Amino acid sequence: MTVFDIPFRDSRFSKYLENKRGNKRMEKPFALIIEDDRDISALFRHVLDIAGYHTEIILHGKEAIQRLDSVRPDIVLLDLHLPVVSGTQILEHMRADERLKSVPVVVITAYAACRSSRTWFS
Repeated sequence: MTVFDIPFRDSRFSKYLENKRGNKRMEKPFALIIEDDRDISALFRHVLDIAGYHTEIILHGKEAIQRLDSVRPDIVLLDLHLPVVSGTQILEHMRADERLKSVPVVVITAYAACRSSRTWFS
């Protein structure tokens, strides 16, 4: 058992993931982590691995756009502050693409001004 197991098992996020997967036996769902901080992305990978997700980490915005053009993840964890192409540009790219527009995106950022900008994300 790891430190992350106990709080994660009963969290709202773990319940969302269980509902998303249901009781079906199937391939692991695919989570794309777009985050330039290696420590933070490793933490997210660990939590999603516990939840039964196959994960991939992308450290740069330009690489993320290229990867999203070839895959459709089940969920994306997206940092807003990335090198070359920003997280906001990636989100705009995803919402403009019919194939990606319904993919859930969890925005992760240290940028405090985003907390009060709910309309920006709709």
